[in-house]
Amino acid sequence: LYGPEIIFAHLLFWAISSAIILCFEDNGKGSFFSQLNTITVFLGGFLSFALVCRTNICYSRWWEGRCLWGSLIYAAINVVQQGSSWIDETVRFHRLACSTIGFAYACKAQLRSSSLQDDGDAPFLIENGILCQEELDAIVTQKGWQPYYFLDVMRAIINQECGTLKDAANTLDVKVAHHMAMEDSINVLSTSIGGMIRVKATGLPQGYNSFQMVLCMVFFVVASVRFTPDIGWWTPVGMGLIYHVIRMILVIGNDMEDPFGTDRRTDLPAELFCEAIHRQIKAVYDRKIILSYDLDKGPKSVSGVYNNGDNSA
Repeated sequence: LYGPEIIFAHLLFWAISSAIILCFEDNGKGSFFSQLNTITVFLGGFLSFALVCRTNICYSRWWEGRCLWGSLIYAAINVVQQGSSWIDETVRFHRLACSTIGFAYACKAQLRSSSLQDDGDAPFLIENGILCQEELDAIVTQKGWQPYYFLDVMRAIINQECGTLKDAANTLDVKVAHHMAMEDSINVLSTSIGGMIRVKATGLPQGYNSFQMVLCMVFFVVASVRFTPDIGWWTPVGMGLIYHVIRMILVIGNDMEDPFGTDRRTDLPAELFCEAIHRQIKAVYDRKIILSYDLDKGPKSVSGVYNNGDNSA
């Protein structure tokens, strides 16, 4: 229905059918064709309803993908913020931040039926110290979905950190509270990527698309026969306009059906999402590592006293 050869075939059919019908009209034998108005109206109404229904289904898939990416962004930043507050060891916190960034880029590659190595992000991740070549090779060779490798890394980090808390009096309570809070954030990450994989893998039924194609073909045949007695040689032009309108609606639906591709016109901007996650996680990391003061106390004043609203010595 979309290729140039198909468009040419439609135009040729409309021109030939118009010539035949006009020939019958000239011989006074074309009154039958003008009686197809009811069938044409019925098919046109039914086709319009089917197109609206299909477009709504495709848009709902696009919208669900957008919402799931939003949840993933929120949870990715949140888990690193939790780690910033609850993980004391700098090496483990750095590992958590890097694995969360890697998770975002792995999700983008997964949703494009690719891998970190093939999607073009590997050099960037290695150059910025988010991954090393050894770990990248391990991720690529393992058979599971690559984003879940990073989820396992996150869980290993919080499990080790929660097992080394220094507050002996409240070790168990603090351990459980911190572990459960971070696990909730990781669970949102897992649910988000799982939902997006489901959206990508479960497209519209093939039978539904086939029915839509047959319905379009029947409508164009009947409508061209019906319109020829009224508009004559303008039939190919009129049918061509209707064809292109319907074609645009179908193409837009097809693009929205899988919102995780690389088409900047309709697909979700996964590159921008990953860059936003990277940028915000780096900001969280900088606040913990680079700042010269503790966030709970604030910076020191000139006199050396923490500026907490009381400037007295």
